[in-house]
Parts: sequence; structure tokens; C-alpha cells
Amino acid sequence: MKKKKLLLCLGSNFDQEENIAKARKLLCNIFGDIVFSQNLWTTPIGKGTSLYLNCLAITETTMDRDELNALLKQAERSLGRTQTEKEKNIVRIDIDMLQYDKQKLHPEDWERYYVKQLLQQLGS
Repeated sequence: MKKKKLLLCLGSNFDQEENIAKARKLLCNIFGDIVFSQNLWTTPIGKGTSLYLNCLAITETTMDRDELNALLKQAERSLGRTQTEKEKNIVRIDIDMLQYDKQKLHPEDWERYYVKQLLQQLGS
């Protein structure tokens, strides 16, 4: 099966450094060959006042999009993400798929300065 390019965006606004580190470790265990950008502090977009720590990750996968999406949601839950906290603007971890194969997802995220800056680091 052909491998597809995968670009992920990670973010946290609660125990940020610890939660991003845990997510990086978990994603390394899932994908093995994954490259991360540096972490970058950002101000919240929309609700909330806590700073976010963000990074990007690039890898390849043979999983289909639905399987991958379910796996990423499970990863978020295993790292402590809950609906109750989300409603209180507490984001322990958010793992978004920005690109799957040649398809770009979350078009508004591609316009964010930190995504553009971190993409340059990854050479993408």
C-alpha cells in the first residue's frame, strides 16, 4: 500500500510543555519515523487566555483517513483530553491533521503565522 504524507499540528494550553512532550512520545510510538518542528508559544485564537504551545509533525502513513482520525482522537483521549475541559477552554492536547496525502485540511490553520513559520522549519 502506498504511503501518504501526513502533516499534524499539535497544541496545548494546559501544562503545555509536559503535554506536548507526552504527545510527541506517543506519536513516535505510533508512527516511528516522524519529524517534529520546534515548539512555539502562541497567543490563543478566540476564547481563553492561556498561551498555547504548538508544533508541527510530518510523517507518512498507510492508514486511511477515517482510521487515522479515530487513532488521533483516541490519542488525545489517552493524553487526558475531555469534552468537559474543552468546554472550559482547557486544551491538554489537540492533534489536528493539516494534510493527508495531497489533500490540505483545515484551510484556516494554513493561514496562521505559526503554522507558516513551523512549516519553513520542516522544509515543507
